[in-house]
Amino acid sequence: MSDCPYFEIHQNQDVCVLKLQDLGGDRAAVNAFGQALLSYVGETRPLRLVVNLAAIKQLSSPALAKLMMAEKQVKRHGGRLCLCDPPGAVGEVLSLAWPAQAGGQSGPLTERKAVEELKNWQPD
Repeated sequence: MSDCPYFEIHQNQDVCVLKLQDLGGDRAAVNAFGQALLSYVGETRPLRLVVNLAAIKQLSSPALAKLMMAEKQVKRHGGRLCLCDPPGAVGEVLSLAWPAQAGGQSGPLTERKAVEELKNWQPD
């Protein structure tokens, strides 16, 4: 999974960071990304997962659905997922479609803040 073309995997102590690559509007790429993401989450069962969106130029509904499915899977295993660094238009889509991940009034999280937040987070 370390050579996945859709994201790079980095470990920051006990927080896993996925840096997504831009998928464009290609449905096949979005489907393959979704399979790779859900497979990664299912195999590794990360307790603390940060998904960095900095390279994403547009966030399609199917790609957003894959991220939501990944969050559900992480939560099912007692973990937490945070999105970070969405570019302007992507952040706007998140604020409408997934307000809990959009950062609220303080705005979107940076990767550094997301990692710190998850380092301090304690599972139930």
